[in-house]
Amino acid sequence: MRGDPFGPDFKAAKLVPCYLFYGVETFQALEFIDRVRELLFAGRPAEFGVERFYIPETGWREVVDSARTTASLFADWRILIVKAEAKRSKAEDEAPEGPASEAGRRSKGGEEALKDYLAAPSDRTVLIIVLAGPVKKTHPIVKLLSPFPETTVVIQELKPLKEYEAKLWLEERAARLGKRIEPEARDRLIEVTGCDPAVLAGEIEKLALFTDERRIIKLDDIELLSGWVKSFEGYEIENVLLAADIKRALVVLDRLFRDGHRGEEIVNQMTRFFRDLLMTKLQLREGKPRREIFAELKPQISFSFRKLYEETSGRLFGLVDRLSFDDLRGLLDGLRRIDERIKTSDSSAQALLERFVVEYGVAAERRGIISPGRLSGARPAG
Repeated sequence: MRGDPFGPDFKAAKLVPCYLFYGVETFQALEFIDRVRELLFAGRPAEFGVERFYIPETGWREVVDSARTTASLFADWRILIVKAEAKRSKAEDEAPEGPASEAGRRSKGGEEALKDYLAAPSDRTVLIIVLAGPVKKTHPIVKLLSPFPETTVVIQELKPLKEYEAKLWLEERAARLGKRIEPEARDRLIEVTGCDPAVLAGEIEKLALFTDERRIIKLDDIELLSGWVKSFEGYEIENVLLAADIKRALVVLDRLFRDGHRGEEIVNQMTRFFRDLLMTKLQLREGKPRREIFAELKPQISFSFRKLYEETSGRLFGLVDRLSFDDLRGLLDGLRRIDERIKTSDSSAQALLERFVVEYGVAAERRGIISPGRLSGARPAG
């Protein structure tokens, strides 16, 4: 690690022009992006002042041109988020002609433009670059940015947590939620879910909700919820979409792709989620009781877990009540188009789905659904 983007002196005046995160664990990078956005644009819509780019679909020159553009009249600051490939494809480097080789030429040639930009960066513009995957310090972008001083570029390597680090991280996360997790409960939760901080963050939040006003999280709490605490791949995307938690949805997407899941599988999971919302909306219109609908959709969440039941059903019906039939049909149509592009072109499935998730977050926020799943006036199931 060089520099500390998570240091205590976290103020707008202390932000540097560029942050580079590289490695396999993207949750930390997305948490940092959230903190910067909250610092600069608190109370504004989720994507206000934010521009996103995907390399090699977009070249570095386009990123630099945008960074040099004057900020809008409505935003004093700008955040440019660049998701770059950890490794260039062979096609990009070797193909003599065509879109892939053109993207490769733009990417490689534009890296020098990035270097020139950072020699004289724009004011009030924060460039955040995320290289997700098994990236080494010899990666061209890491080598390019390493000579810059920490007042210009902060570099953070994103490594998976070791077990002892996960234990400390989990204790700190629980403390932030006003809880203390007993060592036996902590060890059991890590045994069940692993050391992925994105997964652990979601599970400790569920446990904090389940224990309600009780301050201590015990082993019995883990065992009681063991039927649904463990993160099954089929439920991960559904859970983050249900909470409208876009940051965690991007982390889950990244992990699923790193684990070798195909884009078509993930599209199918998302499609089932939004189709369930559409069917729920139809059932409500036909007069079917909410409690009955929820029992069919979430049989693992018993009404005896009252706090958790109310929170989860509130989120579910908050989405259903606020998203219109046209909204849901539009989301399903968007997934259908993504599925077609994945099957008929060389487009990056991960980039397409990440864009979809961000657009879903913007649409949800327009309807009063504020990530992560805060729904004003949401009515739970009975």
